[in-house]
Amino acid sequence: MTFQVKVRTKELFGFSMYHTYSGLMGKVWVLFSIFCLAAAVWTFGDVSIQGTAALVVLGLLFTVINPLMLYGKCRKRAAKTPSYKEPFTYTFNRKGFIISQGEESVQANWMELFQIVATKKAIYLCIDPIHAQIISLEQLGSQAEEVKEFLRTQVPDEIRKKGL
Repeated sequence: MTFQVKVRTKELFGFSMYHTYSGLMGKVWVLFSIFCLAAAVWTFGDVSIQGTAALVVLGLLFTVINPLMLYGKCRKRAAKTPSYKEPFTYTFNRKGFIISQGEESVQANWMELFQIVATKKAIYLCIDPIHAQIISLEQLGSQAEEVKEFLRTQVPDEIRKKGL
């Protein structure tokens, strides 16, 4: 099975958001933000305007400010990284996969992966806990379900498959 995908700002941002907010600390940050916003509303008028403003800023920190900062970093990375200018060609087989771009090519076995994660918008071939090859489901179009089914059935069960 062979297909091409281009890594754009959108895909980098999706992975950054997944990586930042899917773990325990990401959930704690979101709960903290909700708590701060609720406290700002609950205590409005009972505390100084600076206290309310501080709670609002803390509430927006992980729900608005951090995602905006992540998006800016992803936009810069997509613009400055030469390898993101051209699409990657992926070739999957039972033993592993090949990623190529132009004259460059890298081959890996499935067992070399940390895990495979499928979200609503992408598949991440995680090399380790913080790095991944990003495959956009939107760019795969009609091939998306075929790729997911291949990963579900052909990749060894020893590889953790999350969301497939």
